[in-house]
Amino acid sequence: MVVNLSFDTLYKQLCSSGQLKATTGETVIAPFAFVSVLAGAFLLANLVARIQLGDTAAVFNDWRINPWRSPVSEMKRCWKKRQYCECCDREEIQNVNLKLWAV
Repeated sequence: MVVNLSFDTLYKQLCSSGQLKATTGETVIAPFAFVSVLAGAFLLANLVARIQLGDTAAVFNDWRINPWRSPVSEMKRCWKKRQYCECCDREEIQNVNLKLWAV
């Protein structure tokens, strides 16, 4: 049983080396890498579509999708920036974001 282990650590330490085992001793095939690639592909497709449409404004910044089912557009939402965010409120990060993404 895997307890108190983040997905990132789980993947790096166990899944990628084929050491993730069921309680019966069988090796478990975990699709974490597939899901990450799928998420990246969706992100790229969305970015290309926004650029082609000339609409780079963020209509949504969160999309809950199930890798085993068709995407559901109603699961898209746009979260506002958190006030007093220790990351977003830093001026140097805002400057880098402006340079890279014009946001």
